[in-house]
Amino acid sequence: MRLNYHILWFEDNLTAYNIKKEFVREIISEFGFNYIEPRREVNGRNIDTINFDQYDVIIADMNLANGDTGMSLMTKIRDEKNIFTEVIFYSSDGEEAVRAELAKYRIDGAYCSGRENDDFENKAKEVIRTLIKKVQDLNNMRGLVMAETSDCDKIMTDIISNSLRNDAQRDALSSFIYNYTEQKVKEKYDKQACYHKNNRIDKIIADHLIFDSDTKIRCVQFCIDQFYADQMPEHVENTFYNNYRRDIITPRNKLAHIIEHEENGCIILKGTDDFIFNDDMCCSIRICLQKHKQTLIDIQRLTNSD
Repeated sequence: MRLNYHILWFEDNLTAYNIKKEFVREIISEFGFNYIEPRREVNGRNIDTINFDQYDVIIADMNLANGDTGMSLMTKIRDEKNIFTEVIFYSSDGEEAVRAELAKYRIDGAYCSGRENDDFENKAKEVIRTLIKKVQDLNNMRGLVMAETSDCDKIMTDIISNSLRNDAQRDALSSFIYNYTEQKVKEKYDKQACYHKNNRIDKIIADHLIFDSDTKIRCVQFCIDQFYADQMPEHVENTFYNNYRRDIITPRNKLAHIIEHEENGCIILKGTDDFIFNDDMCCSIRICLQKHKQTLIDIQRLTNSD
């Protein structure tokens, strides 16, 4: 599982689709995922070109253009494509009509709703929440956090590398990096003087033990303070390092080193500080990952434009 949530949507009425996708956008965001514009199909014409494995849920109107029905398409998807992604069917005829039509087919993992906006929104939220909980175990959250923080590390490295290529920024940032990593380099290689003499800052940046996540975050904060302070929103300036460590690094380290333990029906993560593993905690981590990753992308754009 990653932060992007992908939806395949069968709907021939563009107006209905545009209204309903806004409900889904709010639901996806509320659960801490990135809403990705769904792939919309009006019938089954392109069914053989779809990569079904990338979609987290399928949404389908019961009646589509050219006489296709959501049920007949899903039967083909199940039987011929061997895809068992859950699907939400809806129709202006109401939920009971959808259930009656669905009873004519053998489709597992299907949910039914009326077309009315309130009915659809409530059912979509219930289904998406259920699907998320199915894969929201400790190992999946560990994998998601590690993958997303790895992406953030790559973006930070890009920010730092771009800033070092900028003639107006290189000397100040180089001095900061040399000074901050001096002791680490001495302890590992006893080559600090050599790196200074030969201007091999690239060697320091490429060494993950020396140039670890904490060092990258400090360097990004230096870039914010020295080069981009007047272009940063108030909640980022002077606070990025502390907020990123609190919101991302601390949860990542806890998830990496604690063990799962059940007490009175609750999953407790046992470690230095015990905490409850629940939907709210997972949602909070995802929202923080989104927020800080977007901040880094915004800073990356500034460095690319220099």
